[in-house]
Amino acid sequence: MSKFHFVRSFRAATGPTPHRHLTMLRMRRAAGLLRTTTLSVRQVASACGCQSPSRFAAALRREHGVSPALHRNFGLP
Repeated sequence: MSKFHFVRSFRAATGPTPHRHLTMLRMRRAAGLLRTTTLSVRQVASACGCQSPSRFAAALRREHGVSPALHRNFGLP
């Protein structure tokens, strides 16, 4: 199976592409870690597979609409 066929099949079965699905899972885990632990934003970014805290913050903001600090301080979903 080619990677293109896999992506089309995955998207037809689940909705998002594999990359988008992985990003959603990572950001869901990151939001949970921010709410339930005292790890720094850098540590949460690393634990979720992001290359840098700034890329992590941008991805979290794109996914949930708020910064990591708002997630931590106000317990937003």
